Amino acid sequence: MSKVELEEWEQRYADKTYSPRQAPSTLLASWLTKLPRGRALDLACGYGRNALFLAQHGYIVDAIDISRNALLEANNRANSIGLHVNWIQADLEQFCLPEGVYNVVVSSFCPDKTQAPHIATALAPLGLLIYEFHLRTSEPVDGPQGDKDRLKPGELPSLFPSLSPLFYDEGIVQMEGRKNALARLVAYRKA
Repeated sequence: MSKVELEEWEQRYADKTYSPRQAPSTLLASWLTKLPRGRALDLACGYGRNALFLAQHGYIVDAIDISRNALLEANNRANSIGLHVNWIQADLEQFCLPEGVYNVVVSSFCPDKTQAPHIATALAPLGLLIYEFHLRTSEPVDGPQGDKDRLKPGELPSLFPSLSPLFYDEGIVQMEGRKNALARLVAYRKA
């Protein structure tokens, strides 16, 4: 991530008027009972909504974000409800994910799709990936407005050819009163 992009994220998270999503991903929440137990990783975690949700349900959680401001707020939220998450400040473009470690990897709007091969190998055998990203659409929706920051229809499964899909959909989804165009995938790593 460029220095300019990092500064934009830091400013966004420092801005007291910024209103990030509070609830965990509906995709993650709907798959909770089917997820393998153990270690979890939340990529581009922001304020930690998914990391905190997983920690509340007994997972040992690592959560990565480039923004120091986001991680400070996420840690404050964790402390206020008595949860522990291992918060890691790192640029995913330069961070080496450990291989075969995580039973669950969650990525809600991780901005760098080139990291897909590393995300797949971070999964332990039979580990599950929960991945959602912005989808290109002509409809007015929340999120980035340019095609550069959105997936083409049908593109998401092709980013993870080594994983076996369990669920995939694309379309318009309401999230906390916001209209989003999303591609959503749940896939697992074979043993």
